[in-house]
Amino acid sequence: MKYNIGNIPFKSKEACKTYTRNIISSLGCGTVSQDSQHFGFFADLLQNHSAYEEKCGSGIKYFIIGKNQLSPKHYEMRIKRTDDSEETFSWIYCCEFKPRTDHLFRSMRSAVRHHVIQFKESHPLVCNDCKRDDMSYEEYHVDHDNPSFQTLRNTFLGETKRAVPTMFGRDPNIHLTIFREEDSEFENEWLTYHNTHCNLQMLCGPCNLKKGKT
Repeated sequence: MKYNIGNIPFKSKEACKTYTRNIISSLGCGTVSQDSQHFGFFADLLQNHSAYEEKCGSGIKYFIIGKNQLSPKHYEMRIKRTDDSEETFSWIYCCEFKPRTDHLFRSMRSAVRHHVIQFKESHPLVCNDCKRDDMSYEEYHVDHDNPSFQTLRNTFLGETKRAVPTMFGRDPNIHLTIFREEDSEFENEWLTYHNTHCNLQMLCGPCNLKKGKT
């Protein structure tokens, strides 16, 4: 069985791990910006993460390679998002080729990102649960609260009369899965539905993690 990261084929998961480990070791600690020859590979590798959309958040600005805090002899990777928040991800997990999030759901999440970012930029940075207001911008998350994002998504898919897209594109700047131009009417209907029915709230990172995926 062959495994692919973008257009690069590997004969095994171990071969993928070795290839990735060699790139990370050769680069060492630092950033992997969008003009790096390796940025595209890491962006493709990240798509193998089963929580891809949660990891990407607002989009990828660049990758960060640093020493693993628990095992300094090894490296870990983080994502610097376009909203300046950061998120770690396991490159080894990505080389395991676990089941990935559906492209449709990724595109639906990407479609509403501007509305979510606008909410964060126009509301006080205060956690709705613990009321903390002394954290940095990137430590606050916008959460879909009753109904959850999944509930909104599933209800819309059950109600729409339009054909549900089966092919998708990729934003070349923020590296998120997006709807194609041919499906703009479906996307706009979803965006209107989401913005009409969503109930957003601000949570700090710890409270958002405590709540879990909803």
